[in-house]
Amino acid sequence: MKWKTKTGEILNVKDMTDNHIANCIKMVERQLARLDDGQVYTGDSDLAGQWVEMENQEAREMIDIGKRIIKCFKQELKFREIGCHKSLRFLWESRYNKGV
Repeated sequence: MKWKTKTGEILNVKDMTDNHIANCIKMVERQLARLDDGQVYTGDSDLAGQWVEMENQEAREMIDIGKRIIKCFKQELKFREIGCHKSLRFLWESRYNKGV
């Protein structure tokens, strides 16, 4: 998996420090908390209701992506903790990092 920093630099997660990964997890968790605020539309307008539903769907998709990113970060930290062999890392990355 690759990660784009706030300065625009593209990094391989496997090349990031443990501290950097931990900070990225915290940042993604903060973003998820903002998205998952439980917004509920209670108005009368059909058009407004459709608009809110579309925004809610986009938020749900972003939450799903954020959860997958966190999972990848945590798996990387786990690999480091157990000293995962490169071939096992390749198998995991090829199976779980599609589209992330």
